[in-house]
Amino acid sequence: MPSRPSTAAALLRVALAALGLCAAGAFAQGLVPADIPLALPDAQKIEFQGKRAGLETRRAQLGTAVSQHNARCRGLPEDSPLLAECRTAQLELNASVAGYRAALDDYNRELAQAAQTAQTRHAARAAQPFDLQGHRGARGLAPENTLPAFAAALSLGVTTLELDTGVTRDGVVVVYHDRRLNPDTTRGIDGGWLEGQGPPLRLLDYAELSQFDVGRLRQGSAYAAAQPAQQPVDGTRIPKLAEVFALARKARNEQVRFNIETKLSPEAPDESPPPVEFARAVVAEIRKAGVASRATVQSFDWRTLAVVQAEAPEIATVYLTGQKFDNAPAKIKQAGGRIWSPNFLGLDLETLKQAHTLGLQVVVWTVNEPAQIAAMLDLGVDGIISDRPDLVRAEMAKRGMPLPQPTPVLP
Repeated sequence: MPSRPSTAAALLRVALAALGLCAAGAFAQGLVPADIPLALPDAQKIEFQGKRAGLETRRAQLGTAVSQHNARCRGLPEDSPLLAECRTAQLELNASVAGYRAALDDYNRELAQAAQTAQTRHAARAAQPFDLQGHRGARGLAPENTLPAFAAALSLGVTTLELDTGVTRDGVVVVYHDRRLNPDTTRGIDGGWLEGQGPPLRLLDYAELSQFDVGRLRQGSAYAAAQPAQQPVDGTRIPKLAEVFALARKARNEQVRFNIETKLSPEAPDESPPPVEFARAVVAEIRKAGVASRATVQSFDWRTLAVVQAEAPEIATVYLTGQKFDNAPAKIKQAGGRIWSPNFLGLDLETLKQAHTLGLQVVVWTVNEPAQIAAMLDLGVDGIISDRPDLVRAEMAKRGMPLPQPTPVLP
């Protein structure tokens, strides 16, 4: 009658059998790191790819170690001198497997959290209507920053009226692109074009400013060459910001937004009010009109944006940048911004993804040609500022995108 094996030997054989099953089953199937979702931002994909590769290497090494251990230790007689050595090796393998399992659990948990965050951000962007902004109203079709241009944009149907502001000597917030009167867009009381740059807006009372005619472009100027489809409207005056708000009410458009730029520069401090004074004047007009929830204040001069964020947090801010601006998304996020508006020529897919990963919306300026419009939509921007909102609408319609409701109105 064969002798009964010792308890230690029996336990070892049971453990080795289980470990052999682990090698054949769990390491081959059950302990595989989860796949990386395509929706993750590129930077996170690279991070998780590195972690996954490390886990796969550990899994392969453990599988080999288990197989080798089984081949050496399985079926040992109870009096084998290898029994104690195999028992120690088994304990070490068990600890290694437990460590791998813990690392795998951490990886899968972090990956699931990252995927959920990416899905939430994607859903939020999908729920946010595409922001079609009429640049300076619709300056490709009517004189820029005038009531005819804003009426044209409202009649076409835009999400947002984009516009520029200055402040007169008597404190009126007006809609005009330049800090000084522009001789290519502005004629004097006598109907003649200004000879060279005019005075800063802040040195004129509104009564004086309202006498200038901004209803057509100077023939032969670069301005005119850039806007061949613009139709003149002689006799058009520089409007107050309040008049733009009133025009939207006249159109019975309670959805349209207003993206209001503060035109100032630290390099020309005498041509505009100081940042705090300027920002407060614009905020006061927005609040007076009751459109804070539909207004944003944008600027290349971020000093005014800091004032708005501190004193009027209910009004969103937009950080404008030129074609070259290093690390813009990170700097804007650090400044407390939520919307970035870059020159479209300086935006690429990698930078756009960086901005979206930081939770920033990206609205590019100024995109006018059909091919450029299509390229920006393909890239995945959140909005487009265009002189030709009609062309943006046409491309959006081709893609089956929801379109802003037209609200026809006369200036």
